[in-house]
Amino acid sequence: MTFHSELPADPTGAEPDTEILRADTAREEASWPVDLVALIAASMAALAVHTALRMHTTVSTEMRLGAAVLAFGALAWVHIMLRSEASPVAPTKSANARAKRVKKVRPTEPAIKATSPDPQFTRPAAPAVVSPAPRSSAQTPSPAGSARAPSTVGFEELQTLVAELARSTPGPKAVTPDPDTPPRAASIAAEARAFGRALDESHAAHAAALSRAARIMNEQAYLDPVNPPGLAAELADALTAERMTVYLEPVQQMESDRPRHYEISVRFKAADGVEMPHEQLLAAARAAGLLPRVDAAIIPRAARVAQHFQVRGRDTDIFARVHGTSLPDQEFRAEVTAAAIAADGGALILSFAQDDVRGFGRVHWMILSTLSEMGVRFGIESVTDLDMDFGMLKRHGFAFVKLDKDVLLDGLPAPGGTIASADVCRHFASLGLALIVSHIDDEAALARILGFGILFGQGALFGGPRAVRADLLTNASAAA
Repeated sequence: MTFHSELPADPTGAEPDTEILRADTAREEASWPVDLVALIAASMAALAVHTALRMHTTVSTEMRLGAAVLAFGALAWVHIMLRSEASPVAPTKSANARAKRVKKVRPTEPAIKATSPDPQFTRPAAPAVVSPAPRSSAQTPSPAGSARAPSTVGFEELQTLVAELARSTPGPKAVTPDPDTPPRAASIAAEARAFGRALDESHAAHAAALSRAARIMNEQAYLDPVNPPGLAAELADALTAERMTVYLEPVQQMESDRPRHYEISVRFKAADGVEMPHEQLLAAARAAGLLPRVDAAIIPRAARVAQHFQVRGRDTDIFARVHGTSLPDQEFRAEVTAAAIAADGGALILSFAQDDVRGFGRVHWMILSTLSEMGVRFGIESVTDLDMDFGMLKRHGFAFVKLDKDVLLDGLPAPGGTIASADVCRHFASLGLALIVSHIDDEAALARILGFGILFGQGALFGGPRAVRADLLTNASAAA
């Protein structure tokens, strides 16, 4: 029931509908800060979700963007729903003013008419809810003897009623909604921050573990028997200062039972005069690229020893084990050239490991051909199989093959199967390659290999490496 036709003219002269429209417009304009806050909160929550997921390398970019858009849309939807729930319930000032004018103009009307809700401004009455909340000031008691009229419930009172109902309902307790702040925005942002903190802690723990592992590895490096730290620097210093001891090991001729050749080697010394471990030193030199300098230090000393034997009239050759990586080095080639000239070429034999020979390229073979023309000969050692062209080696100046005693006795693998010891000796002899058997340390080992026609032997049985006097290296004409 309405009173539109019975209302007197407004004293201000404004039409009732115009006043209501103006009030509604003012109310909408006043709510824009709430919308702005909600928009900012949704954006921040979406950004927080995207940032948190970006820390996971397993989450793709599309998934991160999708999650951020979903979070923004969810918060925007929550805000819209809260606005739609709040707008129809909250009464406008114009509606309250209109109700007051109705009371003043029609004071004798029954109270039920004066307080009847206008369908243009209120929703249909909801079922009555019993609540201890205080009665709204807009609810005016009816005259004595009349029935109690239904009242319009304010927005604050409705919130109170919802909170009371939530507290009286079993299960998880609800929280009174705040129309100005989307309820999920804060929780999503908090979850994102907590997730980010957890990831930060995980990354920090991972970084700490890596740091501890690196520290342990660094400490273990000092105990590494292959390449202790600082060994390469000590080697470089020893090369510069020429702190080294030269050794000669005889290569015995089986037929004459006398030394026919010698193999030269060097042992470098630290600043305190103590010899450094040779195998560890070679590993450090290989890692630091110092092998050409190590081999270049051996060559001139080999030439001086060869000169010494030549002066004494002895036909003795000097083996010098070098590495394939040294051949392209200019300094090393210069030392070999000078040694070949000083030692009359043929007295110098450069020996390479089989693994190094396998890795020779065109440049290596060209260098070997040039040195061979100068009279330098070559040998191959540490041979473990026959799977290579030994005839081609002979054509490039190779004259010797060195085998370990145990390798020879066990037979050598070949593409067609294992070759027996006697056949190995005949194979090398047919190619014109002299066979040297190393590590002959006792008479029993010597007895086992003598029947194969071995020409040369090397090992502790014939005398191990012996240091060369310093004066022999400084003056080639000095006596031994």
